[in-house]
This record gives sequence, C-alpha cells and structure tokens, in this order.
Amino acid sequence: MSRLVKDLQLLMPPPLNPSETEGSWEKVEEEMNTPLPHDYKDFIGIYGSGYIGEMPLYINNALSADVGNNLILDAQRIAKAYQQLIAGGYRMRFKLFPAPGGLLPWGRTGNGDYLHWLTKG
Repeated sequence: MSRLVKDLQLLMPPPLNPSETEGSWEKVEEEMNTPLPHDYKDFIGIYGSGYIGEMPLYINNALSADVGNNLILDAQRIAKAYQQLIAGGYRMRFKLFPAPGGLLPWGRTGNGDYLHWLTKG
C-alpha cells in the first residue's frame, strides 16, 4: 500500500463496508490501455465508491458498475464534452485520453470541476 494512502487513513478513516472494491485491475488497465496510479488503486481498494466531504469530491471508481461513477465511462463522456468545446474553438494545453500522454479525468468537485491525471511518466 502506498504511503500516501496510509497517511490518508490516519486523517480519514475508511468506511466499515466500502462498496465496489473487488475486480481485476489488470483487466481495467488492459481495457484502458494505460496503467493506473498505485495510490489510486489502493484508495479504491480501501474506500470504494463514494465521495469525500460536504462539498463533495467525487472519485471515479474503475471497478464501479454505476455509469455515472465508472472511471472509463465517465472519461468517455467528459471527452465528448471537451471535444465539443474544442470544435467551438476552445484550446487545450494537453491532448485528451486515450491519446498518448492525454488527460484522463478521475474525479470531479461539487462545483463541477473535473480532476485529471496526465497519462505519461
């Protein structure tokens, strides 16, 4: 388990019965054609699906069956929205996943901001 997740557990105890923590990370990474961060996989394995805080931070779960919470399906939905913005003249500094090194959305805030990983390195 990553040091980051160990430290997080001290600040934010995990739920007694986390949901959607079981599944094949190898299958997910193969389907996405990219490795996922170890601390993300550790986090999902301990905390499962859900959100953090009163002004929530939603973390997409690659093991979730929920369309609105699934990492892969939500990334596809967000990519379509970005593509519409780009078609309208919006300029992005980075490419979008699944382009090599593209931005992969992994969560969102209660304000509607998207949170991304840069899929390189």
